[in-house]
Amino acid sequence: MTVPDQQNDRVAALPAHLQEQLRRRLAGGGTQSENRIPTLPRDGTPLPVSTAQRRLWMLGELGQGGAEYNSAAALRLTGPLDTSALGAALTDLTTRHEVLRTTFAADGAEPVQRVAEPGPLPLRVIDLPDGDGPVRARLDALLLSEVQIPFDLREAPPFRPFLIRESAEVHVLVVCAHHIITDGWSMGVLLDDLAALYRSRLTGGPSGLPEPRLQYADVAAWQRARRDSPAQAAHLAYWERTLAGLEPLELPTDRPRPQLRTGAGATCSLDLPGEVTRGLRRLAREHGCTLYTVLVAAYQVLLARYTGSSDIAVGTVASGRDQPELERMAGFFVNTVVLRSAVDERQPFTRFLDEVKDTVLDAFDHQDLPFDEVVTALRPERDLGRTPLVQTLLVLQRGAGPAPAMPGLDVEQYTVPRGAANFDLTVEFEDRGETELRCTLEYATDLFDPATARRTAAHLASVLGAVATAPGTRVARLPLLDAEGERRVLALGEAVH
Repeated sequence: MTVPDQQNDRVAALPAHLQEQLRRRLAGGGTQSENRIPTLPRDGTPLPVSTAQRRLWMLGELGQGGAEYNSAAALRLTGPLDTSALGAALTDLTTRHEVLRTTFAADGAEPVQRVAEPGPLPLRVIDLPDGDGPVRARLDALLLSEVQIPFDLREAPPFRPFLIRESAEVHVLVVCAHHIITDGWSMGVLLDDLAALYRSRLTGGPSGLPEPRLQYADVAAWQRARRDSPAQAAHLAYWERTLAGLEPLELPTDRPRPQLRTGAGATCSLDLPGEVTRGLRRLAREHGCTLYTVLVAAYQVLLARYTGSSDIAVGTVASGRDQPELERMAGFFVNTVVLRSAVDERQPFTRFLDEVKDTVLDAFDHQDLPFDEVVTALRPERDLGRTPLVQTLLVLQRGAGPAPAMPGLDVEQYTVPRGAANFDLTVEFEDRGETELRCTLEYATDLFDPATARRTAAHLASVLGAVATAPGTRVARLPLLDAEGERRVLALGEAVH
């Protein structure tokens, strides 16, 4: 696969509401020459961290964010694997991406990052233990135990690749990293680059990867230097005005909120019926908005019903990669954006949808200000038991793109179980085609039981079904589920879980 092909796949994997915007910016429509990012000298002195990295460092220093901020991506490899070539390719990967050689330390009160010189990276190979259960269950249990091992950000780079050997011809390649050096987009970049570097090592030919001009530390320094710019001041003024007086979302929970979040989590999933998915797309077209906007509006209706509040804030994500040079870089770029709506149950859903459309457009016009700077400016009441400003997130992702090609191997994407939750609730919709939409709910197990999570997913599916068929219904009359409907959808959730 060529680099342009990989770029297209990465864009296609973005939340749908960001794809066209990023394509325009990558084409040069949103980038000014004065925004060219300078490179820092690499003279051995500590390098600055980004504002997002600073927050994760501080959480770690407070004893929070152990395995909660670990992420992993995996490929299932079938065929004759050359582990020597793979090990050499991993070393090449760390040479290419400085973040994979980065540790963090305190310089007075502030964290800094230190980049080690390139060097060999041993490939750890783990044999899948024998057992009576299915291979998938044993593999997932092993993956979960490995991914939940915390990183020590001071002692070693928070990057841990390993290979699980199912048999002589079947392996699972895993790259695990702390969120302080990566995000979901980055994991795809790393797997694509690793496949190209493996091919190069195996064949002796060039990898075809362009040499990067920038590394993430350059971006971090550039980002911090822009904090006092007029553009950032305008963004900050918008967020201070928009989020003034925002109270935490008080969801009904199965047990009291702990004083300190553990980050423990689980997931459940269900598939929306094809006719519902078609109806949601039709509604979006009729109102000149995206499917994502319809999903946000429906979710905010459900949250208003749950909390009894009309003031509902939901988080979402921006890619943070609005310049072409950032597209193939590993690092913590993703930014949280807050969508705050006033839910009036007396109005028809269609009118509320039009309001949410404006909210989404306005919010993404101001996406460039790092979320952590918004939090610092607004100074919400400190509460280690919940995330600041938003306690729930909603994203829409495209279905997984093709796995990167590796010579002589059949390569498939493999979903790694997480066992963690970054928010009270995260709703991720996966767009699998015109009539296929999967809803996965990630929930904090400190707060919610599995049955409650499945019920929440069922209620959201019911609201979506109602707006797909009768979008002019008043918000107050949008149904959740009767007992029989809830039983059926919960059973589906258990089957898909």
